[in-house]
Amino acid sequence: KTLAKRASRDVLRDLIPHLITVMLDTRLNELQEGPQVVRAINVLTVHILQRSNPTHVMSALIKLLHDCVGSLNASERFTELVMKCLWKMLRMMGNYVDELNVDRILLDLHVFLKTYPSSYWKDRPSDTPIRTVKTVLYTLVKYKGEDITKHLMLIPNRHDSDLVIYLQKLIYMRKDGDQKTGSGAKTSSSSHDNQPEAGIGGSTKKSKNSPMRLSKSTHESLAEIFKKIGSKEHTKEGLMELYEFRQRHPQADIEPF
Repeated sequence: KTLAKRASRDVLRDLIPHLITVMLDTRLNELQEGPQVVRAINVLTVHILQRSNPTHVMSALIKLLHDCVGSLNASERFTELVMKCLWKMLRMMGNYVDELNVDRILLDLHVFLKTYPSSYWKDRPSDTPIRTVKTVLYTLVKYKGEDITKHLMLIPNRHDSDLVIYLQKLIYMRKDGDQKTGSGAKTSSSSHDNQPEAGIGGSTKKSKNSPMRLSKSTHESLAEIFKKIGSKEHTKEGLMELYEFRQRHPQADIEPF
């Protein structure tokens, strides 16, 4: 684990594509031990994501995705696996957000959006990469709130940055959602003013940033989405559905998945 933490962004940027390339090598299908090799490399990749410096991993993956979009040689499946690694990191962000160099990650995302703005995707067969990048921003705002604006020092020409514009939009949406939630909570709480308070260690109030509890049907839908992301045939479809789910349910907690 200590050794993994020492791996730099550039080392991870070189290592992860090699691992993905081996996993996608069709020649493994001809070997008796082929499936075991793929499983072993998959486990190794997950351990690297979990145990390396989170800033270095996130930065390496964003750079990899940037390179995939601009490369004629990167296969669709290769790009999908890079995005799956990013989604894995997003689901774990609650565990490492305090270690994250947010300034560095925002700079990487700024460079991506500067190179591939929204207009670039109009004629592309798939816009899943930019959806993934925007979901990284959404997740950062989820954990940092308005404090995210304190991490823009590395962004040049901030007034012209698509990243800054999108962050402002996310912050506004978050504020608007909190105000609506607060208004609803205030109305409902009036009928409980005479109720006993919660016991020691409990509270009758929920934090405004508390994850939303999912209904059974919504939970099942989310499980189905992650099932698609985990399959070879439906990864891209699953990623797009997850992005749309996050837009519809911004307070939903997807970390258990």
